[in-house]
Amino acid sequence: TIREGSILYCGLCYDMSEIGSIKNHLTLFLDTEILFDIAGYNGTLYHKVAIDFINQVDAANRKKKMISLKYFEDVKTEIDNFFLKAEELLDKNKAMIIDNHAMIEILNGCKSKSDIREKQHKLFDMLKRNYKIVLDEKIDYYSTKYHKYNLEDKDIPKDFVDDEDTREAMKFISHINKLRGDNYSKDYTNCKYLLVTETRRVQELSDMMRISENCSYALPMSTITNILWFKLGHGFGKTTFPLNADISYKAKRIISGNISNQINTVYNNITEEYRAGKLNSDEFMNRIIFLRDKTPSPDVIKSDNVDDLMDFSYETIRAYEQGIKNSEALLK
Repeated sequence: TIREGSILYCGLCYDMSEIGSIKNHLTLFLDTEILFDIAGYNGTLYHKVAIDFINQVDAANRKKKMISLKYFEDVKTEIDNFFLKAEELLDKNKAMIIDNHAMIEILNGCKSKSDIREKQHKLFDMLKRNYKIVLDEKIDYYSTKYHKYNLEDKDIPKDFVDDEDTREAMKFISHINKLRGDNYSKDYTNCKYLLVTETRRVQELSDMMRISENCSYALPMSTITNILWFKLGHGFGKTTFPLNADISYKAKRIISGNISNQINTVYNNITEEYRAGKLNSDEFMNRIIFLRDKTPSPDVIKSDNVDDLMDFSYETIRAYEQGIKNSEALLK
């Protein structure tokens, strides 16, 4: 109820005279995870939320196309590299911990590298054909006309590590700023260009670097979905809210992230212990099997299994080892 009220309250902050349609053209640039959500690579739950977003865009474009969906060349490169990584893992995936749902989905059913390349081609084709999501035009973002809007050379805000991820985030933020030019707005449906991303670092940097109270350069998909939902007049007399308002969806996302972090932590710990000679090969293999049975996918999280999924205690691991110690098939 609080989440639904929050969406309505944020919507009420808009100009009521403009409720019912999108008045100005808006281009939304989608990052890799958003595209994977739309494609269904991150599981059913994320796919449903992404389609909720797509439905709002379709509603805005019903009479006249007001919203365009694109992705930067850098995003395409990131996706291409992701598929190359899948090719590298194809012969190794049975012996490795792969807790990335998109990577598991890509590898699933693939027997050769050509199978993976076919999935890669189908992904871009599906994004364009089904959802009208296209690659950004070949714009030179480093030409002289964009020089005064460049943010990449700005000092990294304090509290942020100056690393590759931060520099990548600054690049995307800078691209949006160059596209906006001198256009300033406090209304996201009038800001002309916006990056849609689930990456927290990009969102935080975007907020810190925005000009005064004007629109940030990036928003999560749930936020722009809610803005469009209300802007199109769905907030009045409607009882169906966007799926991201469902508290069980939020809970599953949080729990999923927690499980994923736990898998990574335990995997790193047991790898160090094995290398240090504190675990023998059988103990190491048993714990690998234990981690492979732990799925971080929010699709499988339910009220009756959440405690088991989140249990990484030493006692549970030992009990699990006892249960599989005689299973040669699992050990192999």
